[in-house]
Amino acid sequence: MDKQVLYDFNLERVVSEVIETNARRVLIQLPNGMKNYIPYIINYLKEKLRGNVELFVSTSHTYGACDIAEDEALRIGADLIVHFGHTPHPLYPKPKVRTLFIEAFINIKPSVNLIDKLVNKLHDLGLSRVGLAASLQYIKYMNYLALELEKRNFTVIVGRNKYENLMYPGQVLGCEYSCILSIENRVDGFIVVSGGKFHQLGASLVTSKPVIGVDPHREEVYDMSSMRDITLRKRYYKIMKAMDAENWGIVLGIKPGQFNYNAYGELINLLNNKGKKYIVFTANEINQHILRNIDTEYIEVFVVIACPRVVIDDLADYPKPVLTLGEAFMALTGRLDKYLFR
Repeated sequence: MDKQVLYDFNLERVVSEVIETNARRVLIQLPNGMKNYIPYIINYLKEKLRGNVELFVSTSHTYGACDIAEDEALRIGADLIVHFGHTPHPLYPKPKVRTLFIEAFINIKPSVNLIDKLVNKLHDLGLSRVGLAASLQYIKYMNYLALELEKRNFTVIVGRNKYENLMYPGQVLGCEYSCILSIENRVDGFIVVSGGKFHQLGASLVTSKPVIGVDPHREEVYDMSSMRDITLRKRYYKIMKAMDAENWGIVLGIKPGQFNYNAYGELINLLNNKGKKYIVFTANEINQHILRNIDTEYIEVFVVIACPRVVIDDLADYPKPVLTLGEAFMALTGRLDKYLFR
């Protein structure tokens, strides 16, 4: 492995899969943060496969395993999609085109400096029993961290997911935190390992316990309490503005891993029971430009039935309330005692 390659792309496994399945046309899909490794991956595969396979690379965004480039693969006649950086999504375990999921674990271990920072933060917050969680790339890093914390007399617990046949213990997605909830009553707080604060924020929205974020790249350790409080204040403001709305716009995401027709049916039944009026839209991509194209004075509030993080992270500043599915149920039922992350 090249010392400059930060992730284990497990390219030997990719070569074996291509040979074993006799694939002749392969589509490579990577998250944006890994696209700079495209030359490394393609050059390795070309050398090992010796020109017997056509290799294509998707430039499209991929927001997770809920967003496989199967339409692109079907269009070019690909026999195989190699999807780096995710495990199969619980709502989308079987894409239309054979798909190989490669975890791409990060190739670093916790430094002494980071461990010292983390221990000090745990002592400051009075946390001795902690739950550990991480996004996929950092699962091995998380396990190393658990060993180091146990050496320092902390009790460490890693929760299991309700989709444990598809996900590792302690693994979180931007929309899936069951491993957090499974041990919430057994710990004083949580440590969530990931680059940035995306997954850490999601974890802090599903539990009332303290959440400490660990960013291995920047070697940063931070308390998520302030960011959680600011986010919840903004979300409750949107919810309360929507409570008296009569005319609703429902945006149903149709990405295969985000399409949730059962939840859509629940919401429509509730809207009908409350005597609300609504227009239903379908959308593959959901962003501010899409909403502005369909917005009118008639619509008072939008509900996005897709990934909740689209609303929380990308549409928070839209001039009208844009709610997640869970927030819509809160607004329509008036049950505001607990934030519903859904």
